[in-house]
Amino acid sequence: MARILIVDDSVQTRKMLRRHLLKAGYDVSEAENGEQAIEEIKATLPDVVLLDVMMPDVSGFEVCERLRHAPQSDLTYIIMLTGVTTEEHKVHGLDLGADDYVTKPFHAPELLARIRVGLRTVQKKREAVMDQLTEIYNKHFFELSLAHEVSRAQRYQQRLSVIISDIDYFKGVNDTYAVSYTHLR
Repeated sequence: MARILIVDDSVQTRKMLRRHLLKAGYDVSEAENGEQAIEEIKATLPDVVLLDVMMPDVSGFEVCERLRHAPQSDLTYIIMLTGVTTEEHKVHGLDLGADDYVTKPFHAPELLARIRVGLRTVQKKREAVMDQLTEIYNKHFFELSLAHEVSRAQRYQQRLSVIISDIDYFKGVNDTYAVSYTHLR
């Protein structure tokens, strides 16, 4: 089941979005501010984030910018959902890494269609960096993450350690369960 995170300081907006998303069959979580959103994203890596721009303390722009600095951030689709309609705000949000921008008031069928687009996009990105059998990140993702961490360690003049492990005879496990896994799809 696809996971959607609603980030909005308005209780009424969260309640209305939750109702539409639950009716559409999504697993829904909520955050009422930017800090809660960042913690929830780190903990659960939702598929789609519906992100309000205007929030106290940490704005939606800041949440988007901070999220996009994490290595796995491309595996979450961000839709800015806000009453701010100026062109400069839209462009700024998209430049910071938002994937889409929807203004309030919105039409639920259109928003749900945009969420479905986001879910298709995220699924393709996750398939590119995750092993389908183990659902563990693959070598490509490891190389991207390592490059990111090396860059960060150099920038902040910190040490970096890497531990690599090898599982003996894993091919046998992979071969055994790969057959049964294909029957589940």
